[in-house]
Amino acid sequence: MKKITKLSLGISGFVLLVIILLLVLPFVIPLDKFLPRIESSLENALHRKVKIEKLQLSLLPGLGLDLKGLEVSNQEGFSPKPFLQVDKVRVRLSLPALLRNQFFVPQVVLKNPRVILERNQKGEFNFQDLTERKTRPAQQESQKAKTREEDKKGFELKVLGRELIVKSFQIKNGELEFYDAQVS
Repeated sequence: MKKITKLSLGISGFVLLVIILLLVLPFVIPLDKFLPRIESSLENALHRKVKIEKLQLSLLPGLGLDLKGLEVSNQEGFSPKPFLQVDKVRVRLSLPALLRNQFFVPQVVLKNPRVILERNQKGEFNFQDLTERKTRPAQQESQKAKTREEDKKGFELKVLGRELIVKSFQIKNGELEFYDAQVS
């Protein structure tokens, strides 16, 4: 009887230790030091100013990252209001995939996003720069062929040279505002 009691106490203690670690670890690991690097990468990709207030590791209900206060600036020539503001971005990660050097994201959730779309007097939209592919004239023909091939495959995003796969993308409590300068 004493062996069973000692064994159950040992297992209970181990489980309690794991739970405490899962609750405390996200607050102990300082991820904010990576913010400038992440913001810079996003700015290079989007060609816009990006600001993130806080980055946190989350371990429950699974490995993930929480970005708080994400803001992407508007295109020059449009209103000074941010193009995108998100209170919280939760990105769940697959630990087995990361260990195999793959980027599989089971879930991305945007909480309280606010997007401002605008069209100016010339008929240009404030998101056009994000959707246009910029190439030099000499590359245009080969780019067209490549684009047709990419369109057959669907949307593909690469992170550190590896394909990023997102299984689920959710938006909770989103707002979309549209301003049209061509309509009086």
